[in-house]
Amino acid sequence: HLEREKLNFKEIASRVWAAKTLGAPYTIELDQSEQLAREQARKIVTELVQQGSKDRIFYRPEDAENPQAATDESKYLLLEESRAVALIAYLQRLGTDLFASAEPAGALPAVPATPELPTIEPTTPNQNDPATNSNVPAGGLTGGQR
Repeated sequence: HLEREKLNFKEIASRVWAAKTLGAPYTIELDQSEQLAREQARKIVTELVQQGSKDRIFYRPEDAENPQAATDESKYLLLEESRAVALIAYLQRLGTDLFASAEPAGALPAVPATPELPTIEPTTPNQNDPATNSNVPAGGLTGGQR
């Protein structure tokens, strides 16, 4: 049973690196995978205990009622070290990823805000420049048509 199998947290780092190699978008997880996995397991166990679960799994069910077994670490596995909690963590992540909003394929990146343009002060028109002198014909001084 998964609940009685101990999770090897030290193996997690190599699995995260392998996933990164295959394209998973991991960053901080690469260097802190074991610590993050332990924190996630503690959070899950805290929620389970609040719902009435025990914080440990006894290898033999009859030891659960034995007060001496509760102090003998060879008789139980802390729930946060159980592969069952790792499976819960995986399923929670899977559910999160399934319902995450994804950018539509081919979506354009957000357009940055337009910077304010400087104010241009009017200048005195140049008599020979058609861009600034309304008395110059549309074709310019050469008389061509536009």
